[in-house]
Amino acid sequence: MSTFKYQWDLIHDPQSVLFAWLEDESEGEIKKLKGTYTVYVGDNIMTDKKVFINTIKTKKIYVKYEPAVGDTGKYINAKVVYRPVWSKTDISWPVTTWGKIDVNTKTYFGLDSLPEGRYMVLLKNRDDNVDTVNFYLRPKKYDFACSVCGRNLVLTGDELKQIFPNSEKINNPDVINAFNNAFRKSGFKTCNHFAHFLAQIKTESAGLTTTTEGSSYYLHRMLEVFRGNNGTKFWYNQSFLDDKKYLRFTAIRIYEKMDSAKFDYSVDSTDFETFTHKSTGSSIIVPKDYPSHSGHTTAFNGYKLTKGKGYYKAVTLSFQQKEDNGNRLLNAAYSGMNGNSSDTTMANAEGYKYRGRGFVQVTGKTNYLNAQNTCSSKFQLNYDFVNNPDLMKNDTIAVWASFAWFIKNIQISDLDTENPDVITYKVNAAGLEKESRRNNYNAIRQSIFKCNKP
Repeated sequence: MSTFKYQWDLIHDPQSVLFAWLEDESEGEIKKLKGTYTVYVGDNIMTDKKVFINTIKTKKIYVKYEPAVGDTGKYINAKVVYRPVWSKTDISWPVTTWGKIDVNTKTYFGLDSLPEGRYMVLLKNRDDNVDTVNFYLRPKKYDFACSVCGRNLVLTGDELKQIFPNSEKINNPDVINAFNNAFRKSGFKTCNHFAHFLAQIKTESAGLTTTTEGSSYYLHRMLEVFRGNNGTKFWYNQSFLDDKKYLRFTAIRIYEKMDSAKFDYSVDSTDFETFTHKSTGSSIIVPKDYPSHSGHTTAFNGYKLTKGKGYYKAVTLSFQQKEDNGNRLLNAAYSGMNGNSSDTTMANAEGYKYRGRGFVQVTGKTNYLNAQNTCSSKFQLNYDFVNNPDLMKNDTIAVWASFAWFIKNIQISDLDTENPDVITYKVNAAGLEKESRRNNYNAIRQSIFKCNKP
């Protein structure tokens, strides 16, 4: 690890740095910060929670404390904690202790340079009461900047790659430009706004790797995901399993019950899982399935010749059979929802036709129409999503469609919250993968959009 100049100076000539080290020294320390403290960058006074343009990195940070009438102390303690834009962690100076600021003396921190980033000056008395002055330093006023911290909000390809490391889509300059133009035209104003949007689409699009909802489900997953949809009520009836109706909807990890043995749920209730429809309250009980089984060659946790649980065999489908089953599944799941027809016949159903597309998974005919209209009115882009829904499979168009859905359904002011769960339930009413979205938000705030509360 290299030594900064101020560290080298301190090692070789402690007196050359105006900040003296404090260990056990306490005599003369101001007990309460009743006086006036001022933080400077060069000759410019820093104001709490403001952005300052600093074009000269070699300027120094100074602190001056003017005691109130009756103060008898001779100094206060202080330190600066800062995070440059290139750093993922905070840097503290002094590193392990506090510096001493003599009263009525404009004293500088021994920092060689002041990089662009976030700064916090802490001032402490003997009772460990701490006051802070928070500010941001930027090398210039950016054309599209965070209204809180002044950060340049124009995203680079490297920054998008940091957020979506497995995506090849952001190698396309048109996709990067679409993101930046859409953020600006949609009215996003802060780092926090950006973090919410990017956290949601990261989950919805599997890390910006897909623009189209998959339709290949196994039994347990379809029962978990669609338990609130009107068109799936018939799934939550025991006959759906016993009469093998599920075989027309599942596309992967399929096992067919080969005998007439009825389940004896009293044999070992922990071997079964119950799924209940949210509106009807009806339930279906199925043998547990464990994804950890290699290749899923063992059906339903090993149920083959177990008394009271039946005999199963694995089912292999052709590509077309998988397509047909997925089509039937989404036609049922989305029937009568968001402007879709209630007809579930292959010829007339609209669930599969208007399945989730774009990076935010726009779903349902009404949402397609709204995205179409918003793209026209807000972005001056004319896309006929209703008659040509596969337009959203195009990566660049998927960006615009996703923003169009987002600003139609979520107010920009809603994004002021620092609770990602609030936004999750607006994007996905069931709150599916809430933890994934929350982790995305926290990681993005930590790595790129680091400003304080909006």
